[in-house]
Amino acid sequence: MSARLASRTIEMYEGEPLTLVARICSLGGTPLVSSDVSSFAVWVFLMNGGTPSTDVYSTGAVAPGTAYFDSLQYDEIQNLLGDALGYNFKYVISADDFRFLGGNTYRIQIVSNVGGSDHVQVYNVKVGEVL
Repeated sequence: MSARLASRTIEMYEGEPLTLVARICSLGGTPLVSSDVSSFAVWVFLMNGGTPSTDVYSTGAVAPGTAYFDSLQYDEIQNLLGDALGYNFKYVISADDFRFLGGNTYRIQIVSNVGGSDHVQVYNVKVGEVL
């Protein structure tokens, strides 16, 4: 089982790819590696007007090696976390996969299966309009 990650708020502009990063550790504080995760899935919910009931984008099961690293990564992307401690998870939703529209707020939910338990990451995304 891994530690719960607090929700993060991200601001972006419409048409941009969305890069999600995290440092995900076990309850003991050890960063997870790809072999700790059997699969993960991504859902995007439109949050305008209250609680979402239906996703507007989802991936289905994704192989962990596409987003989980076997060591902490140290590059300019880690600045998205607000510290210099590195990250071991990075997933990009390209504008070709899903177009985030300006003036909307979305909730991204990533559920990873770790040792038979679900680990949930939540990102709240505010999208600005390009004038």
